[in-house]
Amino acid sequence: MKLSYIIISILISSVLLVSCTFSDANLSFNSKPSNHFYTERLFNSLGESKEFLSTLYETNLHKESSLDKDDMDVLINFFSSLNADDFIDDPYGIDKVPCYKIFININSVKYVINVYDSDFVSIYPWDGNKPMDFISMNNIPVAYNLYNFSKYKIDKPL
Repeated sequence: MKLSYIIISILISSVLLVSCTFSDANLSFNSKPSNHFYTERLFNSLGESKEFLSTLYETNLHKESSLDKDDMDVLINFFSSLNADDFIDDPYGIDKVPCYKIFININSVKYVINVYDSDFVSIYPWDGNKPMDFISMNNIPVAYNLYNFSKYKIDKPL
């Protein structure tokens, strides 16, 4: 009887010790190549793909609005009007809860654009492992300001 317990204990412990391994080869902990890394990837994906799914979400009242192709033109124009000086480090004093979130699904990759106020946005993929891209909208034309666009889209009657 004792021999069977010993054998079972050895088998269970050997299975537990052998099967629990962790490989960090697939995890990338290196720094971002640039402060516009995610923005560039999203902009290139929007230009290459005709199929997308996009939703605008208002975080305070929990309202949602779908974005169509014409709305995506505003986003493309926003990205086109950016220059290197618009990309900043994590802004000091920013409210960490964004007013609006724009979710964009392109080729099974989901991006999130956080719109904090009329001055700041951040962009990152849903499953990103690097810090988000922060963008100052101070030099962006008013027609392409994502805060104004989001406010208009949410308040627009059906």
